[in-house]
Amino acid sequence: MPAAPVTHRSRSWITGRSSAGSRTIVSHTAALASPINLWEAAMRQAGAIPVRNLDELLDLAVSFHFLPPIKGTRVGIIGGGGGRAVLNADECEEIGLNVIPLPPEIDQEVRNKDPFMWNWLGNPVDLSITRGSFIDPEYMLTMMAENPNFDFLIGYVSEDYPFTKDVFISSVENEVREYITVSKKRSKPIVVVLGDRSLGIEDMNDWRWRLFAETRTSLINANIPFYPTIGQAAKAVRALVAYYCRRDQELQQMHERGLLTK
Repeated sequence: MPAAPVTHRSRSWITGRSSAGSRTIVSHTAALASPINLWEAAMRQAGAIPVRNLDELLDLAVSFHFLPPIKGTRVGIIGGGGGRAVLNADECEEIGLNVIPLPPEIDQEVRNKDPFMWNWLGNPVDLSITRGSFIDPEYMLTMMAENPNFDFLIGYVSEDYPFTKDVFISSVENEVREYITVSKKRSKPIVVVLGDRSLGIEDMNDWRWRLFAETRTSLINANIPFYPTIGQAAKAVRALVAYYCRRDQELQQMHERGLLTK
């Protein structure tokens, strides 16, 4: 099978993973689909990325559109509370990312700026405990964005701050503004996790969901990709890393065989 062409148009195929799905592909419009093992083999040969559902397809499309090539799995995570930070770290590691400890130089900077916070901050960075301290969230994010030990950053926007309406709105807006500001000033890839819950009709005019809708628009305008869950963000970037690493390896092999002149 020839290599998948790089074009501005996207094309997708449906596969049947289960026995029921495989049976269904022979009927009606599903006849355009094919058994999973056939397509996965063809995709690997063509250098394409298989996905399991339309959500994964959209997440990958967003990742390729907004992100530069990422070739490492070392991730810095910032945002959310302590319990959420633990869950985020576990999920990223389970998907294949490397949630490294804070690099020594950042650790020392935190210790110099606020010795009390030094004992509490790590990777993931729990922003909920920095309120009232000498550690400014943008300062922390900037240090992580400048540090070469991180290949990319994930910013987590909390949906459940236990604050009043005005404080909640201010916290979310400031947090997202910091992600946008640092993203514009630094070359480090940043992705954002911003929840996307199914809403009932009574929720449509709620200030909280309007805030998140406006936040998504701000991130799109700043060319920052966002995902509804940490798992989707981690899985999409992990697939991106695997793709670019495999591509570089194949190009190197072609160069060694004399198939490429440059």
